[in-house]
Amino acid sequence: PEGWHVPTFGELNELQSLMFSKYSKTGWENEYAKCLATDYGWDFSEETMAVGNTDSPEYMNSSGFSGLPAGYRSGTEYIGLGNTAYFWCSTDNPIQGAYRLSITHNENRSYSVQRPLTDAFSVRCIRD
Repeated sequence: PEGWHVPTFGELNELQSLMFSKYSKTGWENEYAKCLATDYGWDFSEETMAVGNTDSPEYMNSSGFSGLPAGYRSGTEYIGLGNTAYFWCSTDNPIQGAYRLSITHNENRSYSVQRPLTDAFSVRCIRD
């Protein structure tokens, strides 16, 4: 929409750095994925500080990002409903695809990786 844009890879990295500095429980591990995720809809995980673990509820969605575990589509297959939230960014590479922000139920961090443009992920726009 006008006045909004899909974040660049640099903006995703900036978000992850901010989340790490503000919400990392130990300052050592990347324990900040909980702050990006809603407090409902995620599959359970026994991993400490993982999005799907009920420990440290004060961290859940504390950033207000409200990442939902919508899963994704790869080819004709829908995968990860309840345990995965992937968000496109606008930075792409014609050979390797575009970057995405990944949040999963059994990890305590988020990360960015490249995926083919034929995959279907969620989109989170940010204000210009």
